[in-house]
Formats: sequence, structure tokens, C-alpha cells
Amino acid sequence: MTAPRSTSSSESNRRSAYLAVPGASARIVTVIVGVVVALTFLFGFGNSLALGVRMGVPIWVAP
Repeated sequence: MTAPRSTSSSESNRRSAYLAVPGASARIVTVIVGVVVALTFLFGFGNSLALGVRMGVPIWVAP
């Protein structure tokens, strides 16, 4: 029988700190989601602006 190995809290902390940092894939997904949200907003804004202008509303009121 061997004695159970004790774990080092400093080693555990180093591994936890490594896991807490987001990887490149998480950063890429976040950027892509941000771009999709921004483009969706701009598309909707442009459509409402075009509709307002087509209805004869002044350009600064149309959006």
C-alpha cells in the first residue's frame, strides 16, 4: 500500500488560471456574433429608413 499523494494547491491554482483564460476559438466566436448583431441592426435601420423616405417622411425623421 502506498500513501495517497497530496495535491499541491499552487499547482492546482496554476492549472485553474490556465483554464480561466478564453482561447482563440472563444474570441473568434464572440467577434463573429458581434459582427452578425451589428449587421442585423444596420440592415433593419436601412430598411426602416428606406421605407420612411419612400413614404415621404423627411430624412431626419424617417429612421
